[in-house]
Amino acid sequence: MSKTPVEAKWNTGRTETNKEGEEVAVYESAVIDFDFGENLADAVAQYGEEPVFTLYVANARVQLQGAIRAQGEAGVAASEIASRLAAYKPGIRMGRATVDPVSALKTQYANADEQGKADLLAEIMGEGD
Repeated sequence: MSKTPVEAKWNTGRTETNKEGEEVAVYESAVIDFDFGENLADAVAQYGEEPVFTLYVANARVQLQGAIRAQGEAGVAASEIASRLAAYKPGIRMGRATVDPVSALKTQYANADEQGKADLLAEIMGEGD
C-alpha cells in the first residue's frame, strides 16, 4: 500500500514585512502521508463501507453544489438548473455552463429594481448612447 502525501497550510495570525515593504500573512504547513487504499475495494476493506460512502456523498454534494453555482453565475434561471444538470454523474467533470442570452436577460430583468429595469430597457433600445 502506498501512502499519499497530504499537505495543509494555515494562517498563523502573524504578519511579516515582505521585500516591497507590505505586511503579509505568515503561513505554516504540515504534510502527512496517508494510506487511502489502492482502489475502492481496498478503501472499504481498510476503513469500512459506511465511512467510505459518507465521504463519497460529501464530496459529490460539494461537486454538485459547484455545478449548480456555476449555472446560476452564468445567468441560468434557477428553475432551469435542475433540468440542465439531470445528467450529472459524481466524479465526472461537467462542461462549462452555457448561457442563453435571452434567458440571462430575463433573469437580470426579473432581479432588477424598477430603476434597474428602466435602465436595462433603455440600454436594449439603444437609448442614452
